[in-house]
Amino acid sequence: MTIYELGDMLNENLQIKRYANQGKRHTASFERVEIKESESDPILRGEYGEGETPKEAIEDYVQKIKGKFIVVNASGDCRKAIIAPKTLTA
Repeated sequence: MTIYELGDMLNENLQIKRYANQGKRHTASFERVEIKESESDPILRGEYGEGETPKEAIEDYVQKIKGKFIVVNASGDCRKAIIAPKTLTA
């Protein structure tokens, strides 16, 4: 599964940002998504990929979320959670 297919399945946008005056800094992350190490882990954390290009930022994000528990809209009524495939690709 690709990161784009995962985004479609979650119905979440993949945000790519380029930061002004910070050289070639780019980040990538899904909107409204937080990560947990496992289903029983009580700690939610924001995660994002970084790189000098959008592609590098997406690849870094994939490495950081694959195999992890993804929680969408954690504090909302429509909360959903899945495990990102360990075979996730950019």
